Amino acid sequence: MVKEHLYSLAVAADKYDIAPLRKVCEHHLKESLSTSNALDILEISDRCSFQSLRDATLDFIATNYKDITCSKRYNDFTIDNPHLASTITRAWAFRR
Repeated sequence: MVKEHLYSLAVAADKYDIAPLRKVCEHHLKESLSTSNALDILEISDRCSFQSLRDATLDFIATNYKDITCSKRYNDFTIDNPHLASTITRAWAFRR
């Protein structure tokens, strides 16, 4: 429940350009990164142009590449977000 509110708040902060709220949301999203929510956070960071969060999330995904990309969620994610799926692959490849 809290997760959905944070995601919605981040989108609203971006939409209405509320810089202090954007910063707080970005911080909390970074702190909550896990293998189970990294793809959701990457989608939000891309949608809201949270570059710092996007970079941190890509680094996290590259570090946990196998766990994240071998999930059912990743298969659905690649269909909905092909540009982000290729970005993940590049981040992983450049990390090696």
